Amino acid sequence: MNVKKVFKWIIRGLILVLFLTWLVPFAHNSILTIMHGKEFKDEYRQCSYFQSDEKVEFYQVIEYSESRAKVYYVAERHSSANVYTFEKKDDRWLFKEFDTIWSSSGSAEDILWPYFWDVIIFRWLQ
Repeated sequence: MNVKKVFKWIIRGLILVLFLTWLVPFAHNSILTIMHGKEFKDEYRQCSYFQSDEKVEFYQVIEYSESRAKVYYVAERHSSANVYTFEKKDDRWLFKEFDTIWSSSGSAEDILWPYFWDVIIFRWLQ
């Protein structure tokens, strides 16, 4: 086989691996949201971080088990993004804690994946 052909196939393979590495977490979160998203649609109201009249623009279930879940909420007008942790007690999801990923007021505590998704794509579209 020609060295150039082998090199091209190696490059194509690396690009495919990088693309799949980037894509698989989004697919995972989308599947979890399709399967369990309705359970968490209004659960963000358990935390006083959001004002009573404030709405969530979108959310993604990023972790889910029978007793614990993490949900990524983005506030209306993309003013903030938070990961809420819930624990299930007596067949009801109860708020445990949250981490601020980013906030327009600059109060983010740390950076968690998929931070770049909001900053790069959604913030540029505004």
